[in-house]
Amino acid sequence: IASGNVAAADGRGLLRFEAATVGGVGVPKSVAQELLRFYTRSPQRPQGFAFDEPFDLPAGIRGVAVARGQATVTQ
Repeated sequence: IASGNVAAADGRGLLRFEAATVGGVGVPKSVAQELLRFYTRSPQRPQGFAFDEPFDLPAGIRGVAVARGQATVTQ
């Protein structure tokens, strides 16, 4: 289980890490960061995504408003 938040505006996004657990054991931010980088690698982004580093939103998306259980995308 992981928690954090996403901010997205003006065509840019930012991921912020709060906490993560696996089987009830806390996972350090550095471990969660490596998992995020590994699973988000692509030819366009060979290093993957990172917490606290802004990124361009895809597909002409200008912003995303996120609330518990929903997301509103603005193009």
